[in-house]
Amino acid sequence: MVLAAAQRAMGGTDSVRTIWSVAAVTSPTGGFETRIASAVNGDVRLALGRGLLAGVQDSRGWSCDTSHTVTVLDSVTRTVVRGHDLHMLVIAPSWLTPPTREPDVRWGVDSAIALRFRDELGAPLRLYLRLRDTLPLGLDLVNHTGRGPREVRVRLEDWQPLHGVRLFRKATFEHGPSRFAYSYITLAVNALGTDAFEPTCDLATAAAAG
Repeated sequence: MVLAAAQRAMGGTDSVRTIWSVAAVTSPTGGFETRIASAVNGDVRLALGRGLLAGVQDSRGWSCDTSHTVTVLDSVTRTVVRGHDLHMLVIAPSWLTPPTREPDVRWGVDSAIALRFRDELGAPLRLYLRLRDTLPLGLDLVNHTGRGPREVRVRLEDWQPLHGVRLFRKATFEHGPSRFAYSYITLAVNALGTDAFEPTCDLATAAAAG
């Protein structure tokens, strides 16, 4: 019921089938661009700068290796792909286990409802909803890569309407002392076909939807 209330706070989420996003990212080592195609059925495609091109289609994960060959996606990198699919994660977290409610917490100046899920590797994933209106405030994710701290906090901000649904325009990944600030310069709802999720190492294809 709480998750349904959060979806109502975001507007007409029942009408959302796909989301296309392009974000300009600032990081401790410089700027880059991230492109994400995602669907409510769990399909996702992530181009994270030029360092990672990977996705999941029909529950099968794939990635583009250094020789520009499509290979099977390993389970850790799969969690990286899923963990960047933030818009669909808060709208339709179908790939997660059903949530359980934890005690309310403070989130900055707000009181927040805490919902605990488990990710694909069984680690806790928490979604925080503002108590007064159940709008998502952020998430706690687990970093499975072994590089840097295990905990990652994500803050969601600057919610704006788009075709009957409210989507955040800014997200910040806090990983230890490092901050990765995402400013979404393109957001499109229901603009993707199934070909947007095809496993390919063609960056032009990854950018075609934008």
